[in-house]
Amino acid sequence: MRQLHLRRRQWAAQLRVAQLRAAKARASQFPVPQLLVEFRQDAEKNWWTATLPSHPSVVSQGRTLEEGLINVRKALALVRDDAQALDLVGKTRWDHRKDLSPKALRAVRVASNLRLAFLAAQFRSQTMTRAAVLTLRRENYSFRGAGRLLGITHARVEQIFKEELKEEDELGS
Repeated sequence: MRQLHLRRRQWAAQLRVAQLRAAKARASQFPVPQLLVEFRQDAEKNWWTATLPSHPSVVSQGRTLEEGLINVRKALALVRDDAQALDLVGKTRWDHRKDLSPKALRAVRVASNLRLAFLAAQFRSQTMTRAAVLTLRRENYSFRGAGRLLGITHARVEQIFKEELKEEDELGS
């Protein structure tokens, strides 16, 4: 019995790897358009201002880089219909950090840019997980089965599914 359980887990892991490879192959065939977002920090108020050089009318702000990224995406959605599908690449400007040594300034820039890349990847991951949950549930996978395939709990799958259905109902009304 234990061997059967281990074999099922291996099959699930192999299926997950195959699905990730297929998704990676599809992503390479259809690259996501990228837009540069420039962030500047206000030295006095510690707020981040986000601007898009490709869309000068899109400007937003946030108390954190994450909040600024979310807000600039919302502002971009007012200008472009495909704003949610775009990959926003962040770049920070440290104009008020002139007192830092070049080595410290470089370290801060690298860390900040990596944080922005992480936030963008996290957003893409959440978006793709939501899409996968909807697809699996519409293909009659159970909450547990979908959770095993995606590597998340069945309770989280159910929560995501209910949130997506609620959003669809609100949009349909």
